[in-house]
Amino acid sequence: MMGLFGKKKGKTAEDWFELGYKEKDPEKIEEYYMDASEIDPEDAIAWNKKGNSLSNLKKYEEAIRCYDKALEINPAYHVALVNKAQALSKLELYDESIRCLDRALEIAPESAVARDIKEVIEEEFERATASRRERKRLKRLEREWKVREEERRKLEYERRISEPKAKYERYKREGYKPDYDLEEMLK
Repeated sequence: MMGLFGKKKGKTAEDWFELGYKEKDPEKIEEYYMDASEIDPEDAIAWNKKGNSLSNLKKYEEAIRCYDKALEINPAYHVALVNKAQALSKLELYDESIRCLDRALEIAPESAVARDIKEVIEEEFERATASRRERKRLKRLEREWKVREEERRKLEYERRISEPKAKYERYKREGYKPDYDLEEMLK
């Protein structure tokens, strides 16, 4: 694929793709795909591959921007939709991810990759949702436990002081003057 804008450093966009494909260092891969996208900024494949290299570096927001650029150039590029869906799922944006996969399957209904990835992301979404529900349930139980613990402490306190308080009141009624002030002790 010859770039629309010629060459950069004596290489075509395809040369930079080839270098990126063979490279093992993710940072270098990103650099090579950046060079390819600079040579031909209207190359959806270059933007998609750049997005892949960013996604491999866990730079998901940047990767999504590259996939969006690829889709802006070619809205029917289902591979970019699938890759964007995967990056979105890494950010736990499952609804948007599944919408991308649905759109990819509308464009390419025969895509087994899109179907398989959609199934995996739907499972991730279900686990994440169940996990969130469980965390909410545990927080609610913890709050209830704290309330019950406070009530138990109050009852224990009342039980501990009820007998001395009753004796104190009985002594006062019978005319004895205790040598301590119960109200002061209970403060």
